[in-house]
Amino acid sequence: MILQEKPIQFPMVLIIGNNLIDNFIHSKVIELTHLAEDIVVKETIESAIDFLTLLANKVGKLPEHIFVDVSWIPDESKIFFDWFTKLPSSIRNKSKIIVLSLYANEKAKIVNYVFIEKPLTVEKLKAIKWV
Repeated sequence: MILQEKPIQFPMVLIIGNNLIDNFIHSKVIELTHLAEDIVVKETIESAIDFLTLLANKVGKLPEHIFVDVSWIPDESKIFFDWFTKLPSSIRNKSKIIVLSLYANEKAKIVNYVFIEKPLTVEKLKAIKWV
């Protein structure tokens, strides 16, 4: 599939996932769709929280979208969601969460966020309303 060159939509997105192959695929799909100029990947919840905490102190520097792979140990992703929901709304509202999972039944648990069943594809990204 050849994608037409189009302008980049967002300055930055963050991918949080512990699987190197999935992270690579997700990065390439995001790159192909020109979704973001900068694609940051964090392999642990702790490193993602540290990264976002640092950015939260810089107004306007948070990633517009955070892709969180919940296919790993459930407690790990719960730590992230608990931390994220405790952020002030002025910070929390700057980033939209997209949850990635291998398991379609996870969708019922994800009520406040966009859900995409893995693998992430160009078609699935195009189906999201990015407003």
